[in-house]
Amino acid sequence: MVASITDHFSKASDGNGNYPATGVVSAERTAGDSVLTCADLSGWATDTAVHFSTYRLDTSGAINPASQTDWKGVVSGNTISNLTRLAGAADTGNAVGDIVQLNPTIGWLEDLINGILVSHDQSGALKSGIIGSTQLASGAVTSAKISSSAVTSAKIGPSAVTADKIASGAITADKLDTSSMSTAFYYKKDESPCTVSFTTTTACIIEAIAVTSYKWGYSGGTMSLDITTSNVTSLLNRSGNLVGGDGSGKQMTAIFLGRASANKTVTIRAIQSGNAGGAPDFDIGLIVRCHRLATA
Repeated sequence: MVASITDHFSKASDGNGNYPATGVVSAERTAGDSVLTCADLSGWATDTAVHFSTYRLDTSGAINPASQTDWKGVVSGNTISNLTRLAGAADTGNAVGDIVQLNPTIGWLEDLINGILVSHDQSGALKSGIIGSTQLASGAVTSAKISSSAVTSAKIGPSAVTADKIASGAITADKLDTSSMSTAFYYKKDESPCTVSFTTTTACIIEAIAVTSYKWGYSGGTMSLDITTSNVTSLLNRSGNLVGGDGSGKQMTAIFLGRASANKTVTIRAIQSGNAGGAPDFDIGLIVRCHRLATA
């Protein structure tokens, strides 16, 4: 890390287990000059800005309070640059022999507090909105930390959910919105009449196929299978017809093609009539496909 005069957090030493030396000025500095040259700054941090004081001693060897000035600067070797006065005596320059001591000054404490207040309020709690996506480490948010219902559709970006993220069997039929599909399918198996009903959301073309079977019947017996509709304009309607034959199994199929407008309740019915005797299968299978059109 490169030290900067704007650093809020200043180290108290170089981190090598040594007390920082109390230095002395080795070259005179004139007032306003931003560089201070010292005899020994061993143990001082060089990877953060530092807070320190310069002062002179009186004749008894005690600190002369009137001479003390608090500073902030950046150390390189035995030189302190970016020299910034923060408190104490006015800057009148430094004489050779002035004491240079690393210590907890008023400026050090203010820097520390201002640095903490960047992300915390006065109660000590984190400020609202201070943690963004760049502050979160990869893998930091686990499923256990996400509250129920926290992820809504508005929080999921376009194309965010890809096929490989969807578990097999995760999407069931009741979760599909058939109104958004270009083709909808309906199936019903029932005795006559076998009925399928649905409401159209757009204009559509409707296909219907009905199938029933006859295991065996008497010669001359007949049956028919017809498709009737409501709210549908018929384009093609073909009934199924069956003539019984001794010991023979047969199948009847009816087909229908039509067109319906939007917002209509459509009913498709497959009706079996007649009797060829023998062993009919009274269940009808009815399959309906609705192909939605872009315009009515």
